[in-house]
Amino acid sequence: MKGIALTDLKQPLHKVSAHVQTKPAVQIKHLAERLTAGIHAYAGEYHYERDVIKNYQRLPLRCFTDFSFDELCKLKYSSIIMMDKSVCELFEERPDEYRVVEKIRSSMWRWGCGSRFWNEVVDAYNGIRKFNLGLSPAFDIRLDYTTGYNPYGHSEHTRTFLDGTFAFLVYFRGKHVMTIGFSVMAGRVLLLQQVQLKEPRGNRFLYQFPTPYMQQVITCMKASFPRHKINLIDGNDLMNKTERDYTKSLNEAERSSWNHDERVSRLTGCLEHLRADRSRIERLYENITPYSFTGRTKRVNHLKHHEVV
Repeated sequence: MKGIALTDLKQPLHKVSAHVQTKPAVQIKHLAERLTAGIHAYAGEYHYERDVIKNYQRLPLRCFTDFSFDELCKLKYSSIIMMDKSVCELFEERPDEYRVVEKIRSSMWRWGCGSRFWNEVVDAYNGIRKFNLGLSPAFDIRLDYTTGYNPYGHSEHTRTFLDGTFAFLVYFRGKHVMTIGFSVMAGRVLLLQQVQLKEPRGNRFLYQFPTPYMQQVITCMKASFPRHKINLIDGNDLMNKTERDYTKSLNEAERSSWNHDERVSRLTGCLEHLRADRSRIERLYENITPYSFTGRTKRVNHLKHHEVV
């Protein structure tokens, strides 16, 4: 099974006092002394040592060996400028907790250009770690996310197309059967943007869901992210966006000489299936009983999302 096992997200994050959320590093104990010790041990006598708290962004990763995962995340979050390349690579390239925290930051920016508050990152991270569909041990959940800083697109670990920044990949007996795509916004808003079966038919595993699968996903999202408002994407907007994406890919395939016939045939089939199934998919995102829409909506990246209660 591909993707990050949620049980592998072992290292915790901790909240800070409300008045320092934009600079959580100020609550790291003995910060100046520990940074200075890191310089002495690993970097030598650099001239910026005299004002080490203002210039810690220039220190290489080896100077932070005395800092925990939580503390290093707070340091990076508190910096308004890019940290040393070795630190950035830790957050951008490793498929673990550091990368997940960085993707939460990216999601908040890409979906709404929101202001950043550390405690909101902690709540989102904890929600991802504890997500559970409440099903039998035959089911497993893996986390995936878009490549780079993309708000949507093909995922890092499985190349699944995601309609949001993140996805919970649902596996049944080791087979990927469902994708739950979502993004995190500032203000503790979670955009639920994709509840998609991997195969159009033969999904007998759904009989093991205690409620219809859209309802089950919303219930579990609310349980895992209790402080977030859940906003479900508008079905019509989703279908329009998906059709545009397929059409763009088809046009590119028709102009390309690489694997031309196979790509054109596959994308043409996807478009035909999407158009034939459009009404059913739109109904899926409208009929969320026993939940309902509040009437409040958010339009982000040209897509409407409805708040769910």
